Amino acid sequence: MNTPGERLKAERKRLGYSQEAFGALGGVKKLAQIKYEQGGRKPDAAYFEGIAAAGADIAYILTGQTPALRQALGDVQASTQLAVSIGGTESEVSANQVAIFEQLRTTREANEAEHQLLKDYRCCSPEDQAVLRQMASRFAAAKSNQIAPAQPARVKGVAAARQVKK
Repeated sequence: MNTPGERLKAERKRLGYSQEAFGALGGVKKLAQIKYEQGGRKPDAAYFEGIAAAGADIAYILTGQTPALRQALGDVQASTQLAVSIGGTESEVSANQVAIFEQLRTTREANEAEHQLLKDYRCCSPEDQAVLRQMASRFAAAKSNQIAPAQPARVKGVAAARQVKK
């Protein structure tokens, strides 16, 4: 996402709003929302206040910095100041920054994978969403050793049921 318009569109989709509904949150019509997303117009402060109340991340829209990135940048700044204040060398400070940015890269990749998973989930029927929630619960419980994971035969049964539906 390179432009504020692209990030605005991504936030609208993340929150699950149509262009018309999201624009209404900011006090504008669908056409204005479309122009904001395409970069043909720039929203005013009242618009940002409206969409922020609905959960839009205004800092991300304007700067491209996700909460994880903002946290990592703050961590880098704080750790650099601390390292310098206790007499850390330039190479120690650099190694610390590399470690933090590697952690950020891993977090960003996870966030993108989670976003894709949610996007795919939203495209499923309510019945398939229920199956996915049940599977996720079972996998999470199995990971914490509470119950055994769902048997593959059950998943095959769901797939077979889908084939009959179609």
